[in-house]
Amino acid sequence: MSEPQPIYVSASECPLCRQSNRCEGNESCWCSREKFPKELIALVPEELKGKACICEACLHAFTR
Repeated sequence: MSEPQPIYVSASECPLCRQSNRCEGNESCWCSREKFPKELIALVPEELKGKACICEACLHAFTR
């Protein structure tokens, strides 16, 4: 049996939908002004937490 492949996401991709997260990685980014519910963060696979930002579309879809 082969080893399971690790899940990979680039820093510019949302770990939930794999679309562009448009994160600038600094305080002027849209995400620095938002609140991300812990329930939304819990949906991110453990191995991807802290690797890339959740996108604005996923944030707004979750909070509606």
